[in-house]
Parts: sequence; C-alpha cells; structure tokens
Amino acid sequence: MNDDKKFMSAALLVGKQGLGKTTPNPSVGAVIVFEGEIVAEGYTQPPGGNHAEIEALNAVPDDVCLSECAIYITLEPCCVFGRTPPCTAALLESGIREVIVGVLDPNPDISGAGIEFLQSEGIDVRVGCLEDECRRSNAPYFSMRNKNRPWIVAKYAMTLDGKIATLNGDSKWITNEKARGHVGVLRDRYDAIMVGTNTLIEDDPRLTSRIEGGHNPVRILVDRRQKAPLSLRALDGRATTILFAEAFGEERRASLESKGIACIEAPFSDEGLDLDFLCSNLRDNNIMSLLVEGGGTLLGSFFDKNLVDEVWAYIAPTILGGKGREPFNGRTRTAIQDGIHLHHLSTFHFEDNIVINGFVEV
Repeated sequence: MNDDKKFMSAALLVGKQGLGKTTPNPSVGAVIVFEGEIVAEGYTQPPGGNHAEIEALNAVPDDVCLSECAIYITLEPCCVFGRTPPCTAALLESGIREVIVGVLDPNPDISGAGIEFLQSEGIDVRVGCLEDECRRSNAPYFSMRNKNRPWIVAKYAMTLDGKIATLNGDSKWITNEKARGHVGVLRDRYDAIMVGTNTLIEDDPRLTSRIEGGHNPVRILVDRRQKAPLSLRALDGRATTILFAEAFGEERRASLESKGIACIEAPFSDEGLDLDFLCSNLRDNNIMSLLVEGGGTLLGSFFDKNLVDEVWAYIAPTILGGKGREPFNGRTRTAIQDGIHLHHLSTFHFEDNIVINGFVEV
C-alpha cells in the first residue's frame, strides 16, 4: 500500500466516528500529515458543528508548519456557505499546500467546484485516492443526492438452514449475545430503523441502539390495520417515532400523538405499504439511511421493488429443519441469474456466529 492509500485509509477510519450523527451532511474524515506522520485528524460534527477539515486543522500542534503538510479528505471540501463557512476558504487560509481528496461531492453546488477553487489558488490537489471506498463510506449521502431516496439496509438473523424463526414465530435467540450486541452498533450508525406489524407485536422490540453513548435511530413502524397494542415498547415515545397506517381512529391517534409519535396515513396495496410513499416521506424528514429489521414480508417487499442497497446477514450454526419463517417472501425467482448479487463483501465472526455484509451496488 502506497502512502496516499495508507493515509486515506486512516481518514476513512476517522470518518466512521461520525456515522449516524451528521445527517443531512455526509460523515467525512480527514487527517493531516507532516513528514510522513499523521499529526492531526478530524471528522464531521453534528449539523451546525465543524466539518472534518476544520476539526483536523484545529488539532494541528503549534510547532507544525501547515505549509509543509498534506491533508487527506474522504470527500471534496465544500465551497459554499451553509450552516458553516466553506472549508475551501479555511484550507486556503491555513497555508496548507497539498490536498488529497477521495471522491467528488455529488452536491451539484459543489461537485468539482471545491477542487477548482483550491487549484486556482495554487494548491496541489489530487482526486480519486480510494475513490470507491470513499463513496461507499458515505453511501447514504450519495443515495440521497443521486437516487433522491434514503440508503436502505436489510438486516436479519437466521439459522444455517435459512430460518429467521420457527413456524410459530419463536426467534429468541437465534444469534449469540455478542452478535446481538453488534446490532446495537448498526442501529447507532443508521438514521432510522423499521419493522412491520408482526415483528412489532411478536417481538415487542425497543428498537434502540443499547450502546453507551449511542444515538437511537428514528423508529419507523408499519401497522396497517392498527393491531399493535399501545403498551408496546416501540410505542413508548422515548425515541422519535413515525407510524404508518392505512387510517387512524380519533382516540388512538390522540393517544399516540400525546407521546410525540407522528401518525402518517399512507397508501397500501395487496403487497403492503407503498414504498415510494415511504421513501418520499423519509426523504422529507431528512432520513438518509434506513435499517430494515422486519420479517420476511417487509424485507421481501423491499427486494421486490429493488430498493435494498446493503445487507447485514447474521448466521448461527443451528439447523431447525422442516418448515419455518424465511428472511424474504415476495415473488419467486426461477433462475439463479435473476437473484440479487452482493459485492464488496466483508465477513465477521462473533464466536460461532458469522456475519456477512455486502452491497447491491456502489
């Protein structure tokens, strides 16, 4: 690995610290290098706070001359005024003479303009170092810019023979404690988490991150015919919650809204919730990423609409045999080539459990 890739990899790791906390901004990482060593780093703060470049510049030791430094940034620095001044101006003022950028910003107000500004001021700029990795690191941001919808992640836990529950719905616990603990990391990473009626009632999930210092994702609940008891933990109002149903009775709506739960009357069909309507609503609520933890019906509907962008599959070395509930319902594919193929795969082990992460594209 050459030095550019080494330092950009370090910037990518730094940028991960902001995941789930920067929406609607991307989670960018930056490192500043002096004489072959990283002397400062920074990542994007929550909206209104500093961007990664400013955090890194502020962390440079007093005895380091910035004109002899290079900065590695996972995403093109902004060149427009928003909640904060443009980072390109701060880079110019700092005196830094070398800027290495992972990928251009898809925002049409910025895309390429930040690079052009820096180059016009005589700064040495290189673009495209670990470009694919940098794009994937901010996949939700790119999805909102390029697809006009949130990045959608399917997550499920299953046995070795592909069951997410027994036929009568028993699913506790398929995976071990460490694997379940990792789910909290995912919930901290994404903006929102979604389940359907059956999961809501049978599992009574909290849908919180459950990790120290973590943020709770927005709860997205689907309960078409309002079967869910109001006593369920996901309806306790302790986290931002949006509930989609075909209609709400006046008394039930009042009870839900008294807890701060947003009640959305949505179109449904035989296939379930209108997912285009859902994506539009989430976009309007500045939700860039959605973790879908629903059962086979909900997950299958997202796959049938080609809306799944990423998958997290937790696999336990257990075989149930016979009939059981599977991760995906929906239409049947009759040819292998019609299946959805994952790329950029990563695998993790939590004792005897295996976790596979992959992207449909990007």
